[in-house]
Amino acid sequence: MNPDKTVRQLEALKKWSQPTLPFKQEEIKPANKPFPIKKPFFYDTKEGIDYFTKLSIEDNPKKLTPKELADIHKLNKDMKRSALDHHIKTLKPFDSLGNETYPSRPEVRGKLLEIDKLEKDLEPPKRDHFKHYVKTGKFLEPTKEEIERTKLPSTWEVLYQGMTPFEKGQWNAQQRKKGMNGKTGDPITKTIPKEVNQVMKNELDNIRRLRRDVENLQEEKLLQMRRETERFGRIKKKEEPAGLHETFVKDKLIEGSILNQIKEDNEKI
Repeated sequence: MNPDKTVRQLEALKKWSQPTLPFKQEEIKPANKPFPIKKPFFYDTKEGIDYFTKLSIEDNPKKLTPKELADIHKLNKDMKRSALDHHIKTLKPFDSLGNETYPSRPEVRGKLLEIDKLEKDLEPPKRDHFKHYVKTGKFLEPTKEEIERTKLPSTWEVLYQGMTPFEKGQWNAQQRKKGMNGKTGDPITKTIPKEVNQVMKNELDNIRRLRRDVENLQEEKLLQMRRETERFGRIKKKEEPAGLHETFVKDKLIEGSILNQIKEDNEKI
């Protein structure tokens, strides 16, 4: 028996049965999990159809007539209606026994979001509040249906809340790379524009100036109150003359004159 061969076999068996620990960072492969949202084919989405329409107009070698422009915009609407019908037909009704119908599946989420976008684009609100405000300067009174609609969560809010923490992290990380807020879809402003800074500075200056004016006014009022208090404190009451009061003396003289007159009349009788 060859001892060298036996030793090599034992060493190989040891390496196979006892892998080196701890694992190196580069040896750890992330789990291959699907992305939270799988969008449909680009040209079956609102963005894709609008992009195709834009190319048809801007990259057209000839100058388009008003009729040709109208035809292209009509084609845009027709393509969106066709894409909407396709997404609705391929979206199976929810079935608790069918995994492919779960709203948590990435492709189902993508279709639901696209259906929502296409429906809003093809069926704009019947009452345009913005146009009415521009024209009249007044806001439209919201109807009962509009009020109820604002209380309901949007399609995106429902889907986002249904994501797992890991899926939310995936989605938010990808959107941050695009400069977007993953939860709201709003752009992330890394630096405040110069114009906004100037407006904020002006507003802060106005607030500081108003505050100083209020403080100065309060100080003036306090100073005025102190002066009034001191002035009233310095005024002494007018001292009454000593002895009998002048009015009292006059009254007594009149009484004496009347009594003397009565006495003289009695003596004559």
